[in-house]
Amino acid sequence: MCGNIACGRTDPKFPFFTECGSFWTNSTTELLASTSEEDRQARTRNRCNSEGYESVALVPLRSGDEISGLLQLNDSRRDSFTIEMIKFLEGIGTTIGIAVARKRAGDALKESESKYRLLADNVNDVIFVLDMNLNYTYVSPSIKILRGYESAEVLKQPSIETLTPSSWDLAMRTLSEIIELEKSEHKDINLSRTLQVEMVRKDGTAVWTEVKFSFIRDENQRMVGILGITRDISERKRAEEELKQSEERYRSIFDNAQEGIYRS
Repeated sequence: MCGNIACGRTDPKFPFFTECGSFWTNSTTELLASTSEEDRQARTRNRCNSEGYESVALVPLRSGDEISGLLQLNDSRRDSFTIEMIKFLEGIGTTIGIAVARKRAGDALKESESKYRLLADNVNDVIFVLDMNLNYTYVSPSIKILRGYESAEVLKQPSIETLTPSSWDLAMRTLSEIIELEKSEHKDINLSRTLQVEMVRKDGTAVWTEVKFSFIRDENQRMVGILGITRDISERKRAEEELKQSEERYRSIFDNAQEGIYRS
């Protein structure tokens, strides 16, 4: 029965299962005598009854659709539970389940950070990690060259302050689009992105960067963080602007020459 609850194998049409996926009985003896293994969803070993427990409750530790464990209460006396008590315990189970899920997500994020830290500390590009609240949890030391800040300073900085307003708007629109795609459950869609954004330096100037980012996922494939690589592309943008200006200048010369030919 523990396996039933942990795996979500319950059927609320039976009185010993609840809509929230819990099992309870005030008499294991009567339950075993009046139901079949088919009714109970699986072969049961009847350990609780053999140990003398009559009142038994098994409540899932639930966070959304995920069940991370169960809360078990046993009493040798009969009639120890009411449906109101079971509902109260289900609320506790949900609270614990959410806490467990958050702990696992935090552990997954820390594990991902440790994997990339040695590499990130020794590259020229800036490698960073954000949690899903867009708080920095890691920034490589090369941020000093790019923005003039030490890593420790950036970790305390709200991420909204790292970009110019227009670049922040672009980043938020892109992130919103990705979250919507994730909700649509099209798992075959590549959710990694590359953006060109202006970052704000410590002296107040802005520098053009190219940011490539993807998502860190836990063992249940839920997004728990963002892993990104930032590269200074200010020279590239300067070259592109000079090329654009040269093209416009030569186009103007050509247009003027053409106009002179037509007049002559």
